[in-house]
Amino acid sequence: MRKDILIKRLPIEIQKMIMTNDLDDILFYFLNNDISDTRLAYYLSVIGNEIDSIEFHEMVGSIYHFHFNYIEDAYDLAYYHYWRALEISDFEDSSLLNDFLMILDEPDFDMICKEHINFVANKLIKLNPDNKLAGKYLKRYKK
Repeated sequence: MRKDILIKRLPIEIQKMIMTNDLDDILFYFLNNDISDTRLAYYLSVIGNEIDSIEFHEMVGSIYHFHFNYIEDAYDLAYYHYWRALEISDFEDSSLLNDFLMILDEPDFDMICKEHINFVANKLIKLNPDNKLAGKYLKRYKK
């Protein structure tokens, strides 16, 4: 498969984590080893699009959000991967929806459009009518 070409470009430790589906450990690998090679995040991003799972998109989004947040377009790439995880979940995972709304307080995510914010907040309110965070954003971005 095409993803195998890029997986071979990754350090052995990350390759093993992908093969054993220990995706949560990949962010910690980047943080603990002070990885500075941004190509690795790019490879993971492309692999994520090939694998197209919630967990993989969440992991790649977190790498851009928390580790490579200093590179140009990092927050856009994080947004892309977080949004894709929501799409795969059919916007029915209340934890993912809540996590998405939580990033909105960070100024670097100010590019997220009101339509997406309202859409997520409405989905979350339907799943959990008492969710205060969703209520906050629905009030803030009333149409």
